Amino acid sequence: LQVDGIANNLDFRKLGDSPMMDYGAPTLGLDGKIIGGNGRVAGITRAYASGKANDYKTNLAANAGRFGFTPDDVAGMKSPVLVRRFKNNIDTTKAAIASNEGGGLVMSTLEQAKADGIRLPDLKHMQVNEDGNINTAANRDFIRAFIAQLPVNQQAAFAGSDGQLSQQGVARLRNAVLYKAYGDTPQLQRMIESTDQGSKNIANALTQAAPRVSTAKNDIEQGDIHSADISQDMVDAVTILEKIRADGGSLREYLAQLNMFGDDLSIESRKLIQFFNDNIKSATKIREFINAYYDALEAQGSP
Repeated sequence: LQVDGIANNLDFRKLGDSPMMDYGAPTLGLDGKIIGGNGRVAGITRAYASGKANDYKTNLAANAGRFGFTPDDVAGMKSPVLVRRFKNNIDTTKAAIASNEGGGLVMSTLEQAKADGIRLPDLKHMQVNEDGNINTAANRDFIRAFIAQLPVNQQAAFAGSDGQLSQQGVARLRNAVLYKAYGDTPQLQRMIESTDQGSKNIANALTQAAPRVSTAKNDIEQGDIHSADISQDMVDAVTILEKIRADGGSLREYLAQLNMFGDDLSIESRKLIQFFNDNIKSATKIREFINAYYDALEAQGSP
């Protein structure tokens, strides 16, 4: 796909000067082997073979003087390709790795989740098993639809030809789903990565319920159901509960302090903290509760 994209949209501006190895003319070592730009070489070669490289060759001739040769040199070649060549012997392995690392700033996990959330297919079609696993055969179509929305040069890193997600792909899809349903959720991410089974149970339940929550939030935005979403209340509840458990504190004492001194936690969050704590051994009960809540909300009809 990447090679086809280059061949069908051959742009000399992207294949000429560049201070970066992952852009511009392909880079060769002293021995002539390609260090950076195998895909670019393949794309240009394919463009010549399919008769789509005329503009590339014309621009190469027009810019010949910049690179130390003449338009006649270009005209005398059947399929000329502009390349860069290292002047000195280098560690070609390290250079090849560097050429594929990119020069742009890498997004944070949350920034990437926001971007991927836009790419997600309709969560109604997502299948999550009882363990909170999204990398299943039943979810294959949803996975393929998500991967298809990613930049072509990233797709190979996240899924194999069998449609199964890589570990990196699972994390990226799960983060996008959680963001879509619950918003900024670094706490949920930490819960999923936790070795504590209770934390995993809550995180799995929230992942399993994500399609239902996301659908309800969309319906609320459209004005189709009453505005009584509790997704933020759930996030607040699990955040507090995780902190109490991590500090070895007492939930009863914490709630007693809330009653005595007050807090900015909603009534819903307080009830949810107690509920999550009471059912922390059962992801199924937590998931069923969340789904039942949104089913009941939907049953209230349109505002």
